[in-house]
Amino acid sequence: MFSALFTLFVASEFCYYLLIAQTGIVEVFHSDIQAFFTLPLGGVLGSLLVYRSFGWLNTDQRKIIFFIGLQALCSLFYPSLNLVVLGLLGISLGMSAPLLIKLTRGRYSEIAIALGFTYALATALFTYEPILRGNLAIALSLIALVCSFFLHHVPEPFIEQRSLTLYAVVSMAVWAYLDANLFETLSRSVDISIWREPTWHIILVFHLVGMGVAYLFRDALKEYHSFIIALLFAMSYMLYAAREAILLSMVYPFVILIWLHLLGHRNDKIST
Repeated sequence: MFSALFTLFVASEFCYYLLIAQTGIVEVFHSDIQAFFTLPLGGVLGSLLVYRSFGWLNTDQRKIIFFIGLQALCSLFYPSLNLVVLGLLGISLGMSAPLLIKLTRGRYSEIAIALGFTYALATALFTYEPILRGNLAIALSLIALVCSFFLHHVPEPFIEQRSLTLYAVVSMAVWAYLDANLFETLSRSVDISIWREPTWHIILVFHLVGMGVAYLFRDALKEYHSFIIALLFAMSYMLYAAREAILLSMVYPFVILIWLHLLGHRNDKIST
């Protein structure tokens, strides 16, 4: 039961990030960074504050309850978000990222289900007008908030400690940049937006297929993950340049799902 609640918590937060923070707010403000600049600034501040304790906020679970509660409060104002609310939402999202990474380490099955559900739902709802996603933002936040009260009951997974090289750190940063750049480009493209008709159902299916491949072949992928992900990114960018929407909707889902799923298998210490 508690594992299911944990999976639901992760999926709802991932959906919130994709449908509200990453695409909803950007489109509501017409990609004008000056109109929502406090959101990324708050994200930086939140990522720094999460490593400190402040009175009652002295455990990971209490911090999670706090940032989800703050997220829910800010969502009440969506889409009429002023700079103050955007800043507070940014702090919430900035606090959530490192804690979610920490929580998902070693939880292979939960990550597979959560990511598969997240990308399937996000793909299905992507065409829903961003300005009308207020109820969705509130619903996703409330689901995550309820689940967050039970996270301490989830059994701790066994995690193998390994060293993380500087090369691996740089690689993950490059992968994140390449994916974010391609995702933002595709989400705003009029002529090859793979989340709209007639290809949205294809990418939905291949999100699920990609998650299944990443989970079933996780041990083999760990050995060749750099080559596989580099190849998938190269193919995705070439298909975008060639305007091959159908083929791109089949290849692109594998990229983010495989490298994110591999992150869930790590509990590494940085070494140079």
